[in-house]
Amino acid sequence: PDLSIFWPNDAVQQTVWTWKAGEPRAFDIKLHFDKPVEIKPAVPPDLETLKAQIDALVQPLLDGNWCPGMTIGILNQGQTLVMGFGKTSLEGTGAEPNGDTEYELGSITKLFTKLLLCDEMSRGRMDLGDKAQLYMPSGVTLPTKDGQEITLLTLANHTSGLPRYPDTWDVGNRKRFGHYTMSDLYDYLNHCRLLSDPGEKFLYSNLGMGLLGDLIAQREGQSYETLLNNRLLGPLGLKDTAITWSADQKARGAIPYDGEENPIGFLEWPEPTLMAAGALHSTVNDLLKFAGLVLNKNSLLGSIAFDSNTAKVGWGLIAQHDGYTYGSNSSFYADRQAQK
Repeated sequence: PDLSIFWPNDAVQQTVWTWKAGEPRAFDIKLHFDKPVEIKPAVPPDLETLKAQIDALVQPLLDGNWCPGMTIGILNQGQTLVMGFGKTSLEGTGAEPNGDTEYELGSITKLFTKLLLCDEMSRGRMDLGDKAQLYMPSGVTLPTKDGQEITLLTLANHTSGLPRYPDTWDVGNRKRFGHYTMSDLYDYLNHCRLLSDPGEKFLYSNLGMGLLGDLIAQREGQSYETLLNNRLLGPLGLKDTAITWSADQKARGAIPYDGEENPIGFLEWPEPTLMAAGALHSTVNDLLKFAGLVLNKNSLLGSIAFDSNTAKVGWGLIAQHDGYTYGSNSSFYADRQAQK
């Protein structure tokens, strides 16, 4: 059962523990209850109960015009539930979204990039301790700090010291996401400074994850998009998860809007530079299929998504990431222990 622990109001001393991310730490705690506690096994709610709970949470968002619509998918103990709310477009009547509605995933893409790295390691092509500089093209020198170099691990777990975005990237320009060239990136990396020593602290970096995906792709002599399709999306049967939009996927897409309810169109990525940080779009049905693979050690992901290396890059008992693009928000959460 869930437990909440409170410090008593008259406590005169409070201990604070701090430790680095990823460092295991054990605690010996004695719990004293002031009344009898009956421990009962948790009973998963049935789908009808979940539907009622979700309705109550979502309806105020629609009534308040916080968003045109959304789709929610749940996989719980082998049962699935897909619920669509609102509309996919503010133009005309608009269609109600469903499990096949396409949404921009934003940073959920990073989960797939990390899986690509794990696949490279399983093939003996890369290692977490490898210096990232090893895979850079000639003429490009990655920054260092206090003698510490960026490794593939520090790129994967956001401890490289690289900033969130390149200073030369106009983050206010939506189209800049897919138009930042490799030349732009290499010129920036040749001159930028790290914000902290590699491995020292967590600093979320779209730049770092984008670079990681580029290095993996260059290692295999393919584009990131081609490698992702060949290694993961195709074999896993995720037919509606992609970077390039097909005409059919656009027709099923939920239109992104700005704060003034102006349609802003789907993101296009003519340049490969930062694809690995947030270029994917997908459907709830595809993500539910992906979740089922993530939770199953005997699935096609079994050989790359369940070992100690995978855990080091953020694929532990919980596989989770949120995503944001201008006009779209997404979230993926898979609890391997609870199987949901």
